[in-house]
Amino acid sequence: MNLVVFDFDKTITCVDTLLPLAHFFSMENGKRTAYICFAAIIISFKLGLISDYDMKRLFLKLFVKGESESTIGSLCSKFFVKHFKCIVNKKVFALLKNHISAGDKVYIVTSNFDFFVRHLFELIPLAGIISTKTDQAGGFFSGNLVGHPCDRVEKLNCVLDLCRNSHYDLKIGYGDSKGDYKLLSYCERGYLVTCKYPNSIKRMLSLLTMLIRGVKRMNTEFCTEVAPFRSN
Repeated sequence: MNLVVFDFDKTITCVDTLLPLAHFFSMENGKRTAYICFAAIIISFKLGLISDYDMKRLFLKLFVKGESESTIGSLCSKFFVKHFKCIVNKKVFALLKNHISAGDKVYIVTSNFDFFVRHLFELIPLAGIISTKTDQAGGFFSGNLVGHPCDRVEKLNCVLDLCRNSHYDLKIGYGDSKGDYKLLSYCERGYLVTCKYPNSIKRMLSLLTMLIRGVKRMNTEFCTEVAPFRSN
């Protein structure tokens, strides 16, 4: 049996999902000002002005803090029902389903939030999901993270834990960014996923459209390349 691990954002999906999720939450809960604030936070993160930890903590403060687990769970489930077909990377999702059909043990290992990505279980029979943990008390979100985001060395450590008491014929990994490189280097077969737009103008227009109008209006005109990962 093989162990197969997939990143989520920009691997299984064609976009980072936190911004579309923030847009969806703001439309459902009337938190338009919070969405504008988070859009600025995302830009700061992309420019390297704030860390991934701070970006995720601010998302929780703006949209999740004080909300019940059932309310957030219902919203996330609704997001997947309405928008997953718009954001899924069909080529990579087909690979994932092929691994499941072949009898491989397939996990999602992602820095995204636990309360969000757990709804993937409603779509596909995964062996498990490893993600960034959030703190709840009495059925309500505190707005804090538990530990560090599941990224870079944290991802690798989680997969090492999976392998300690089990033997796998092969370890196979799929990811898209530097946050996945340590994990892909560890796997016997690592694959780097790249979404390529026809040109930089179309890519920029797609990002701007998503920023303003959300997932439904997003331009998904791109091709996906899945290539063997080569560590430097």
